[in-house]
Amino acid sequence: IYKETPPTYYRVFFRKPLDWPNRRFSYFKAFLDFPVDHEVVGQSLTVAGWAFSTAGIERTIVEIDGKALKPLNCDFDRPDVHQDYPTIESSLRSGFKAVLDVSDLSEGEHKLRVTARDQFRNEKVFFRTIQIQRR
Repeated sequence: IYKETPPTYYRVFFRKPLDWPNRRFSYFKAFLDFPVDHEVVGQSLTVAGWAFSTAGIERTIVEIDGKALKPLNCDFDRPDVHQDYPTIESSLRSGFKAVLDVSDLSEGEHKLRVTARDQFRNEKVFFRTIQIQRR
């Protein structure tokens, strides 16, 4: 009896050099760690996450109720992200974090928007609802 052998699959990895002048693609990932949706805050709000792109991050902006508050830099070490994406050099220093003063905002619900954009205009937008309560 003839038994057919299962096919053999090979996994091939390659890295396109970043110095190709006509490169028009990027590998772009981002995630917002804090705040969580419907988080209750008082006087300050911590915004933290990570974003990286093979094209480079152009900007990361925080907005509350449509008003731009602060641009963030992706320059904090994130070894956990680099462990998941070891072939992307920019994944190591991909973290962003800011503690924002929200004491001038009224109590109640507010809409938070965090936008990360790379050099090729790829965007990842995160929406959260935060609840401000003063005690």
